[in-house]
Order: sequence, then C-alpha cells, then structure tokens
Amino acid sequence: MTSAPSDQNPYSPPVASLDVPVAEAPAQFAYEDVVAFCGRRHSFYWRAWQKHGDSLYCGFNGPAFLFNFVWFAYRKMYREALVLVGIVIALGVGGELLLGASPEASQSVDKLMRVVVGVSTSLLANGLYRRRAKAAIARAHATHPNSPEARRELLVKLGGTNLLATLLAVAVMVGFVVLAVVAKD
Repeated sequence: MTSAPSDQNPYSPPVASLDVPVAEAPAQFAYEDVVAFCGRRHSFYWRAWQKHGDSLYCGFNGPAFLFNFVWFAYRKMYREALVLVGIVIALGVGGELLLGASPEASQSVDKLMRVVVGVSTSLLANGLYRRRAKAAIARAHATHPNSPEARRELLVKLGGTNLLATLLAVAVMVGFVVLAVVAKD
C-alpha cells in the first residue's frame, strides 16, 4: 500500500507498509482438516495428536520402525527421508572406519545401529508428521480463508501418500543392500 500525502514532497519515494499477515493454523486441528490431510489413516493420527498435544513424541509408529525412510517417503516427508538416509550412511561409514578390522564387532554395531535408528524413527515419526500437517493446514487456511472446499482440496494435495516415492525409496534401499553385499565380498 503506498501513500503520498499532499503536504510531503511529491518526489519522495512512496511509503510501503511492511506488515504481512503470518499464516497460522488454528490452535487445535479441525477434524476435517486432518481427514483431508492424512487420508485413509486419519483416525490413527487424530487420536495420537489429540493425546500428545504439541509434543514431538506422539506415540509409537510401527511402520516407521520397520520401514524407516521408506515410511517418510510414503507420507511425502522427503526432507526427513533424505536426512535419515544421510544419518544411516554416516553411521554405517563411521562404523566401518572405526571397526572395519573386526568383522564381528562391526556386525554387532551395525545391528545395534539399525535398532537405534528404528526405535528413534518410530518414536519421532508421528510428531514430525504432525509438524508437517500443522504447516500444511496453516498454509491452506492462509491461502483459502473463506473457502473450505478449496482448503480441503489443497490439504488433499499436500498430504496423503505417494506410491511412486515409496517405490523409489524401496529401490534405493535395495540398492544399499546390493552395495553392502558387493562391498563385503
């Protein structure tokens, strides 16, 4: 918004307001927003998020324990999937460098690392997904404040699952297994 009052210099630059509204989600999720964002498994996430509030821990997630970064890719959490892949690679390389001379110790550390990564992932997955849902719901409310249907369509697009990303993550996981087998020989 610009203004040039008549009592000021007409050649001075215009004055602009820098007040930009910040997109905020409602204090509590609306059930219909969670249904639109999460899709078929909405009731699981709704209960977990209501029970644990804003905590990063929102209950145990079995599929995230078993499939780790594949679960993140399935839920369209690509950044989290890449971070987890990076952590797993760094831990694997670090373990090999430190314990490469002792295959038994290296295997034990590798098994322990898998359990720790699985448990950590399963304990943080629902909270990270809640954080992503909260950002998407805030974006939908800011983009379409007066149109529930447009908001729902945007949440369906931003949330849900991605089968293609899941298949790609499985292919990456198979590639890691093949590399590990080839490297051991």
